[in-house]
Amino acid sequence: MFKFLQLCFRIVIVSSIFFCVLVVIQSQTSPAQSPILTIPVDSSLALDFSPVDASIVVIGGTDGLGLYNAKNGSLIRSLTGHSGSIRSAVFSPDGKRILTGSEDKNAILWDVETGDVIHRFQHRDTIVTVCFSSDGSKIITGGIGGEAHIWDANDFNEYHSFQASMNVLSSGFSPDSRLTALGLGNGRLQVYETESADRLFELFVTGSIQSLVFHPDGKTVLTGSDNKEIKMIDLRQGTVIRNIPNFAGSVSEMDVSADGRWLAAASWGSEIKIYDIQNYGLLKEFQASDSIYSLSFSPDGDSIIYGVYKGPASLLDLYDLPDFGVETGVEGWKKF
Repeated sequence: MFKFLQLCFRIVIVSSIFFCVLVVIQSQTSPAQSPILTIPVDSSLALDFSPVDASIVVIGGTDGLGLYNAKNGSLIRSLTGHSGSIRSAVFSPDGKRILTGSEDKNAILWDVETGDVIHRFQHRDTIVTVCFSSDGSKIITGGIGGEAHIWDANDFNEYHSFQASMNVLSSGFSPDSRLTALGLGNGRLQVYETESADRLFELFVTGSIQSLVFHPDGKTVLTGSDNKEIKMIDLRQGTVIRNIPNFAGSVSEMDVSADGRWLAAASWGSEIKIYDIQNYGLLKEFQASDSIYSLSFSPDGDSIIYGVYKGPASLLDLYDLPDFGVETGVEGWKKF
């Protein structure tokens, strides 16, 4: 039997009428901890760790976009170019570029070193989801009105355009970039062959698919929806093989650690749950101060950063996670 240390965290939010703060907390065995640094950001709707440098994060929200130092909390560089709230942000695999999607109907490709705008990709309405392929050669933009595109990340030409039946709220490439997945607001998951844009299957998952992530082994994709559950889908069969129920709110964001061992899932119920994918067990649970909109593993998997709509992003240290989880009733993965 494996016992888990119970950790308590206290997030102290410093706010005023003008701004809120970024809070960084390290996990220890003490019952509670005060923030060790604060950064004045009003919103952390979208964020991502650099895949090559765990000290750099990009954070965007209702008040703009910036690069921050995750070790000391300092602002490295503001990124100026959007005129609306940032809905999504992601680093390229080599860490040299950032792609953001906004309510201003633009996705912007940025140079990390200079902060310059490299290119703008335009939609007819809000861009909700953006992502890079694993080799950095392609990107997806998707959003309101069912509009989605695959673009060449180097010459910016369009590969394919999709018109879905409902808002495109989440997207992703498989690890080998062979597959493209779109999560829709009507609960349907669409999986395409990237090069041909042929649809391989469409699956009704139930609920609005707020988030999706491919497992690093390329065999499955995970979806999180507003009916408070996660489903694991076998990409060869196009069927649901496992289910995680009983979240307190819509599963708003997910991420898988680079080694494929852990799944982090956040919800609008202000919770974060860390799961062991191989053994389908719950490893740890954290409680935030507000509904969570964004989440990202550090490249080494030792920490996660999460953000909220109006308020701070928070960094949690995961150094004391157990080696593996144990299936625990309703918190375990149900096999179909």
